[in-house]
Amino acid sequence: LSSRIADGYFYGISRYYAHPGEGEKDYDAYVPRLDGKRLLPGEICVPRDSTGSAYLVLVSIDLSEPSAFSQTLGVIAGGDLYYMSQDNIYVADYRSPYARREEGADRDSTAILRFSYDQGKFYLRATGEIPGRLNDSFSLDEYNGYLRAVSTVKEFWPKKIVDDRTGQVVGYDIREGKQANGLYVLDEKLDIVGKIQDLAEDEEIYSARFLKDAGYFVTFRQTDPLFAVDLSEPENPRLLGELKVSGFSEYLH
Repeated sequence: LSSRIADGYFYGISRYYAHPGEGEKDYDAYVPRLDGKRLLPGEICVPRDSTGSAYLVLVSIDLSEPSAFSQTLGVIAGGDLYYMSQDNIYVADYRSPYARREEGADRDSTAILRFSYDQGKFYLRATGEIPGRLNDSFSLDEYNGYLRAVSTVKEFWPKKIVDDRTGQVVGYDIREGKQANGLYVLDEKLDIVGKIQDLAEDEEIYSARFLKDAGYFVTFRQTDPLFAVDLSEPENPRLLGELKVSGFSEYLH
């Protein structure tokens, strides 16, 4: 799914789905196999609030001795986007409200895992969540111990569908509501400590770029609002300005 090289080590992330060939009692098929060997119990972890139905398999290789894995780790979690800073690896997993089975207002969200890494070793440090969906890995950035993220947030309204004759619930009709965008600042525990919400209603983020204490992102519907944000105070991010330009932008540099 993704890979990086840092300080002489290769770090890779792949996905493993269980495919028991002899029915559900083929227990060996539920454990990833690497280099001919299945992961040991101590090499598997389940993050808090995990909803994953597959493994993310993290591996590291010392490039000076590339004949064996330095570490292998199986994490029962999903992952859509991956961002690696100088100190951490972040895995983002989008969660759609379409899986919800109750009435009431809801919104989509993204779960985030933070792994620190050092000399080929992985350490699961924190789990968290932000509203909305991330556009790509440029929507995440770490600076001075804080993770900054921009996302497009959509509201949903699930309503029960009831059989007129039996009164049984046969499904849910999910109607989409307001869509807007937000910026979130998270601490090392992945708790949200600062935010700006409800930007550019009915538009969505197409590109983003962070540069130290500043953040820039572009939304799109018919014209491109380019937003600039001051992040020098993580707990109090401020919108500096916006500029509407015709066309659309998928990349900022």
